[in-house]
Amino acid sequence: MIGGYVMVDCEGLDLTSDTSVTKTGFWNKAKRVLAQECPIVAYNCVYGEGKPVTPVTCFGWYIADDTIVIVGATLHIIIKDDDSVVVQDVGN
Repeated sequence: MIGGYVMVDCEGLDLTSDTSVTKTGFWNKAKRVLAQECPIVAYNCVYGEGKPVTPVTCFGWYIADDTIVIVGATLHIIIKDDDSVVVQDVGN
């Protein structure tokens, strides 16, 4: 935690709209982050073809027992309990 923010390493997650991947351990990581009830800063993300992205301030919540939504800017990052991760751009 830095300055009250929970820092989350996204392990190269591509924030391009409508990407879907499996990121082992993301479900447990997301649960731990939400349990801290602090602002979230996601880092180590890319936007398409490996282009680095600056850290993104996010917030998140459970929409079901097996689903967490993390929102950064206009992106929804949906993490399921099977470690599947879907990025959706709700600004389009």
